[in-house]
Amino acid sequence: MNPRVRLSIGCVVLASCASGPQWDKPGMTPESLAADLKQCELSAPIAPRTPAGPRTTRGPGIDVGQVVEREGERMRKDERYVDECMRAKGYRAP
Repeated sequence: MNPRVRLSIGCVVLASCASGPQWDKPGMTPESLAADLKQCELSAPIAPRTPAGPRTTRGPGIDVGQVVEREGERMRKDERYVDECMRAKGYRAP
């Protein structure tokens, strides 16, 4: 597959995941939701980014598909942590 096509597909997939669930909790206010969500996001153990590796051929030497996959997996781990944190605070995603 063309690297540009892979990158475009990866960007669309990552963007669609970025919106996240809509959280609900009895008695919550928009301010309390925002504060709890921010606290969970800040406490997420963000996985370190992995370098692309040494260049072995002439040219860019980076497999864009692998980079997109690694970043996507890192983002999914962070999202799972935030989801668990929010559920532990009593929120649910409808």
